[in-house]
Amino acid sequence: MSLPKPTLQQRERLQDTAANFKRYYYLVLRRLWLILLIVAVGVGGTWAWLQRQPFVYSSTATVIVEQAEPRIVKMDKVENDKPESVEFVLTAVQMLGTKELMLQVAKSLSLTKDFDLGSQRPGGSKLTVDELANILVDRVKAKLRRTTRLIDVTAEDNRSRAGAGRRRSRRYGVS
Repeated sequence: MSLPKPTLQQRERLQDTAANFKRYYYLVLRRLWLILLIVAVGVGGTWAWLQRQPFVYSSTATVIVEQAEPRIVKMDKVENDKPESVEFVLTAVQMLGTKELMLQVAKSLSLTKDFDLGSQRPGGSKLTVDELANILVDRVKAKLRRTTRLIDVTAEDNRSRAGAGRRRSRRYGVS
C-alpha cells in the first residue's frame, strides 16, 4: 500500500513553506550579532541597575481580627461591635500603625539597649524611646487583606545587619 502522491499545488506549498523557513533561518543567522547585542545590553543594564539597588530586609506577620466575649455582670442594653464589620477591622489596621503602639514596642523590647535601629545620632548619643518609636512607625506597615479579617503587618529595613545573630524574637499580646 502506497501513499497517494501529492498534487502539484501541494508540492508547491511545501516548497514555499520550506523556502520561507530557510529565508527566516538565514535572516536570523545574518542578524545574529544584532540579536546577541540587544540581549547583552538588556542583561548588562539589568545587572547594573540591580547592583545599585539597596537590599530590603522584610518580615511579615499575619494577624486575624477577633473579638473576645465581653465579661459583664449586668446585661442592660449591651451592644458590641461585630468583628466582621468593616469599620471594626479597619480600626484594628489603623491601631497597628500608631505611634502609641510603637512606643509600647520600643519600651517592651528595650530598643535603646539591645537593638541597633540606627540608635545613634551623628554626635554618638543614643536616641530617645520616642525617637525610636518614630523610626518604627516609618518601618512598620499594616495592610488589610481584601474581604477577610486578616491583617498583614510588615516591617522593612534597607540596612544590613552586622549583629543579626543578636536579635531576639518574643511574642506580645496587645490589648
